[in-house]
Parts: sequence; C-alpha cells; structure tokens
Amino acid sequence: MRRILILTTAVAVGACVKPAERPSAGAGAANSTPAAPAAVVPDSIAPAPPIVAAAPVGGAQARGLGHLMVGTWDIFPTGVGGPHLSIMVRSARGATFQGELTRALAGDVFLDVERFEPFTGSVGPDSVVRVTIGWKEQGPPPAEFVGRISGGEWILTRFVWGGEQQVLPGRTWTGRRAKP
Repeated sequence: MRRILILTTAVAVGACVKPAERPSAGAGAANSTPAAPAAVVPDSIAPAPPIVAAAPVGGAQARGLGHLMVGTWDIFPTGVGGPHLSIMVRSARGATFQGELTRALAGDVFLDVERFEPFTGSVGPDSVVRVTIGWKEQGPPPAEFVGRISGGEWILTRFVWGGEQQVLPGRTWTGRRAKP
C-alpha cells in the first residue's frame, strides 16, 4: 500500500512540472525519443508535497488507546477502608471511552449510583488514564481518577473523592479489571 501511495505521489508531482523544467533524457543520447507533452499547470497551483511515510492502517494506533479501558474495573484502596468503587466502561472511540459508576461503597454505606453522571474518560499516549465522574445534583465535587494503566491494572496517582485527595503516603489506590 505504501509503495503505491509513494509511486502515485511521485507521478503526480512529476506531471506538475512545466516542460521547460523537466530534465532532458540526456544530451548526446544515441537513441533519443521525444518526451510526451506534460500537463501545463498554472503558476498559482503548487504541486502536492511528497509523502514521506504513510501511517499504518488498523491496529492499536488507528483505533487509539481508549479500548484498553473497556470492561468493568474495581477500584480499591491499600492501607485504608474505602471507598470501594466499580466502573463499567461500555464503549471506546480513539483515545476516549464512555461509562458509568456501577458501585460506590463508602465505609459501610452503599451510595445510590443513580446520583452520578455517566462519564467520558481518556487514555493518553503515555498510557495515563483520566476520568471525572460528576454528581447529577449540584454541590458535591466530582470524583477524579488519574493513573497509568498497564495490562489489567490501573495504578492511581490522583484520586479525589468528596473533594479530598485520597492518594497519600501509605494510601494507594488500584483499579483492576474484573474477570468476565
């Protein structure tokens, strides 16, 4: 595919050169054949720039990294009691993904997940995932999650719950993909 694209570009650029600028077949060539007349292009139209390398089609680069988050994720702490959360990522397009909070356990109280908005998150080229989940009612600050994903594990470097940063020395938060 890449060879065809480069060859097509080279032919197109060669056709845009005026006949006077075209290199001759060689002065003193024993068997010279007159060159076919080239298309004359007005001076106001510049030839297309050559393509150096074509981007690969298909694969992870074409679809982005959002697909890495599709599925159910359980988010839990180490060193403290909670909150314990679960999110379901239902779809992804490019570097973004969409989902919803499916479980929120703060202490020994389950919060009604219907009080939270669906969310859109993103995965950067450095594999850092960013999610913000807002409340449907006004007042409470949104929950924020930031951390690097590697395989089925999401290590949070920032987790804001109830307006307070939860990731502190001795308190780590991990998201793990739930087994289907």
